[in-house]
Amino acid sequence: MRPLPPAPYLHQTELFAKGTCRSSVRLALFGGQSVTWTFTQNEYKGVTYTTFKLPTLNIQRNQVNRSGIDLCLVFTEPCATLDDFCWGNPGSCRATFFSIDENCW
Repeated sequence: MRPLPPAPYLHQTELFAKGTCRSSVRLALFGGQSVTWTFTQNEYKGVTYTTFKLPTLNIQRNQVNRSGIDLCLVFTEPCATLDDFCWGNPGSCRATFFSIDENCW
């Protein structure tokens, strides 16, 4: 992932996920702290898309050191790896980062 641009807060992040993987997340840690997660599903042109959300990160820019901050996700079957979990091209995972006003970073 690219480094985050300057902004006061990172409010939430989202990943495109496979719909069959909603039961696979067991734990999410952000900066070593357990965080809550949610899933949403939206239909677009007859296709249902699933989004995995970490909705309440609320971290200030100055809380992230120069080397970044860790995001650790623990999965189980049926999607035991990040590659299994993420929707899209194999080996990639699309993520979106939102500031406190929910504008994309």
